[in-house]
Amino acid sequence: MLANSKQVALKYTKTPYLISVSEDPPEEIYYVPDSALPALNIGNCDPMSMVTSEELFFLKKKYRAPQSLIFKIQKCYRESSDEFDIGDDISLEKSLFISNLEDLILQRIKQQYRNEAANFWPYYPVHEMGVRTFHTAVVGSSSVGKSYTVAKIIEKNFKNSIIYVFSPTAKKDKAWLDLQKALGKKVKLINSNEVT
Repeated sequence: MLANSKQVALKYTKTPYLISVSEDPPEEIYYVPDSALPALNIGNCDPMSMVTSEELFFLKKKYRAPQSLIFKIQKCYRESSDEFDIGDDISLEKSLFISNLEDLILQRIKQQYRNEAANFWPYYPVHEMGVRTFHTAVVGSSSVGKSYTVAKIIEKNFKNSIIYVFSPTAKKDKAWLDLQKALGKKVKLINSNEVT
């Protein structure tokens, strides 16, 4: 699960794993072992905002939950209440609806984090490169920014390394040319079509 501060991450494990960094504003995201309670500090976020309208509709239909129950849940979250009154007709469907909704919210809090002010990039600890194995897959259709993304990851993490870029567009692609401009002669651009 995710933690958005080292102080909180250390409560879950002695060795939290830094996976992402933002320089402006400065913020770090850590991976920690799963636990019953989430490690992310979500501040004043409304937990119901983590559930899409499609997911809410699916749960509502599956458990035949009345809109009045959803209003009660929203009010409970708005007022930060510890408990709320379901009403006199407590049913298995209502209990299952609430349980599934809470599980979905808790899963999101543990596994997803969004800070629109931050500019996060994956973090690769250079000092652990020979010890741990790191894999990254950047997948997308043509012209969506795969080269740009990889170039930025390299620029943020490997400033003091010699970098070889093998690509058919290595000497033409703006992303690779900008990387070479930013890091200098340490970046070697090689047209993979010319390699024999």
